[in-house]
Amino acid sequence: MKTDNIPNGPIAIDKDVDVLIVGSGTGMIAALAGDELGLKSLIIEKTSLVGGSTARSGGAFWIPANPILKEGGSKDTLEKAEAYLGAIVKDAPKKTWMAFLNNGVATVELLRRATPLDLFWAKGYSDYHPENPGGDSIGRTCESRPFNINSLGAEVKRLRPAPMSAPIPMPVTGYDYKWMNLMLRKPLKAFPIILKAMFKGIGGLLFGKKMTAGGEALAAGLFRRY
Repeated sequence: MKTDNIPNGPIAIDKDVDVLIVGSGTGMIAALAGDELGLKSLIIEKTSLVGGSTARSGGAFWIPANPILKEGGSKDTLEKAEAYLGAIVKDAPKKTWMAFLNNGVATVELLRRATPLDLFWAKGYSDYHPENPGGDSIGRTCESRPFNINSLGAEVKRLRPAPMSAPIPMPVTGYDYKWMNLMLRKPLKAFPIILKAMFKGIGGLLFGKKMTAGGEALAAGLFRRY
């Protein structure tokens, strides 16, 4: 990757903070939480780019019983999720995954409240091993709708790019990708989704927008907050 055009980020020297966060991927969420608690937070990043492995990921997150699921009509509960995790990660310390469950809803609420991300339920993206107690074949996965990275202004050059891109401007979410793979089997469902993604990408360019999806969208929305 060429770094000649990447603007220099801020440099902190002898700075006192309440919370020190190592890594500019999902660590940015920790900074959001610190901000809301009135704490001084500092994110340090070893590279010249912001986003970490988050920006290179699919960008989906699995947080049971969160408000996005409920608004979409899900009947999920923390009790069901506890039974599910108890079945599939039973060798891990229960206090660890219970902490995840007990704080997940607040994390999603924070993302919605403090960032410009438009999050949605990728309904139909099944839990792994949904046959286990509490498992759900409809799924609990959520992700961000396509995000305009040009809204970052000059800082867009500091956003870590996604590892892959479509041959044409076309932001593809995980939900979209599923239906792209099924377009020959279920064309009536798949093709409108594909055309909508193409419209967002190509149409967005006409209005000066560069739409992206997946982890790059999630990282951009967190970065945009700052």
